[in-house]
Amino acid sequence: MTPAVMTRATLGHTGRATTANRATVLIYLCLFGSVAARLAAPVAPGLSYVAGLL
Repeated sequence: MTPAVMTRATLGHTGRATTANRATVLIYLCLFGSVAARLAAPVAPGLSYVAGLL
């Protein structure tokens, strides 16, 4: 929630449209992927290496 508020505030205060462009969507997908990898690491030991890279 915090990154979403920061993104919206940044876009709004700079006069840009408050809709996500492709770069913003990619950043959020990477963020969610890294969170999922870190949460799955204890369950799937093979993912702990991947989580360390993210």
